[in-house]
Amino acid sequence: MGLNLNMTYLGGFRETPIDLLASEAAGTTVFTTSEAFSINQPDYFKVDFRFYYKRNKTKYNTTLSLDIQNLTNQQNQAFSYYDALLNTVVTKYQLGLIPILNWRIEF
Repeated sequence: MGLNLNMTYLGGFRETPIDLLASEAAGTTVFTTSEAFSINQPDYFKVDFRFYYKRNKTKYNTTLSLDIQNLTNQQNQAFSYYDALLNTVVTKYQLGLIPILNWRIEF
């Protein structure tokens, strides 16, 4: 049996600003390329947890594990885009809490 805890803290990702007027005219996202990667998103933070049970036999090994990614359900910013229906710039966030049950057999 074992436990793993992994914590990730990074400075915010870089993003290129969206030209709202040009996006409205084009009906799609238009970036201001002269200011490429000039926006710094908020810092990125994530905690991953893993509980596993490993059993070693002579002819095979088996591992049963439960991984919980983003244990704190942190809403990290992913990207922004222009939404033509809302006529505004929308910010999307990465996935929240993700449980993963896994069973692996190795011969």
